[in-house]
Amino acid sequence: MNTVGLFSQNTFSDNLERLHALSRMPKAEWLDMLGLSWQKYYQYKIGISEFPSSSLRQLSNHFQVAEENIVEGYIDFQKLEMLSEQQDLHERFLVGAHGRRRTTITSIEYLEKAFGWRLRYDVMNHFQVSTSALQDPFATISIRFITEMAEYLKKRQFKQADFYRMGMYSAEGNRQSLIGKIFSEMENLEQAYNMFLNKTIFIFENNCTYNYQQITEKTGLVTVHSTPDVAAELKVKHLGSESICELKAGMFASLPSYMGLNNAKVTHFTCEHRGDDACRFHVDQTPCTPRTTTLSD
Repeated sequence: MNTVGLFSQNTFSDNLERLHALSRMPKAEWLDMLGLSWQKYYQYKIGISEFPSSSLRQLSNHFQVAEENIVEGYIDFQKLEMLSEQQDLHERFLVGAHGRRRTTITSIEYLEKAFGWRLRYDVMNHFQVSTSALQDPFATISIRFITEMAEYLKKRQFKQADFYRMGMYSAEGNRQSLIGKIFSEMENLEQAYNMFLNKTIFIFENNCTYNYQQITEKTGLVTVHSTPDVAAELKVKHLGSESICELKAGMFASLPSYMGLNNAKVTHFTCEHRGDDACRFHVDQTPCTPRTTTLSD
């Protein structure tokens, strides 16, 4: 008897591929578990046949998920990932671990939100990082991880604007946290930027030193220096990369959104990675009027 009809083929087929990715099984082993030939599997994938109940039963047994939940798409993939992968980061990403995992968590979450689960899985698999390792935003991590992740994404055709948008997503990812509550209660933008960059940046990292100055009523300047001791520990001249600087620019731009305002416009105009003495960011707060849409600016 066939259980999954063609009416649900698109959603179910996508979930099937996601379960395959989660299983980490070679294709031949995956097909063997399902009891399907490649020809039959392909016929299902292109929508010319229905998924057999015997294969659905095998999926249910393997992942310990009710058959009806698989068919209807009620699958807690995050829970399945955590159950199958109970390990921490690779040791090399714990050397010089002066950052918190908060930004890594929101950055990887952004990949799935913006580009779909396949890119997120690809990045997680490439760096052999488990979902369970990215649950605690306060756990420490080396800036080496997000720097290498950015370089990998550049090979996947990511541009600087993509990293800027990834940074802007930080506010969305942290909106329901204590950080979101703190910054939603700021009286004005100067107070918010001073609090974020001069007082509470340690919630995110201790890789660099940050200084914020309000220059005019509507503009500010952020100055960032790599911390020499951390750079020496990681055997690099400067921490991060130009892509990471763009990610930071996006984070700075999104700060007003905690207060219900549109994002600022942030320009990264000097950079340690281009030979300058510091990274500097011009913050234009002119666009920061009350928001009427969700965070997607």
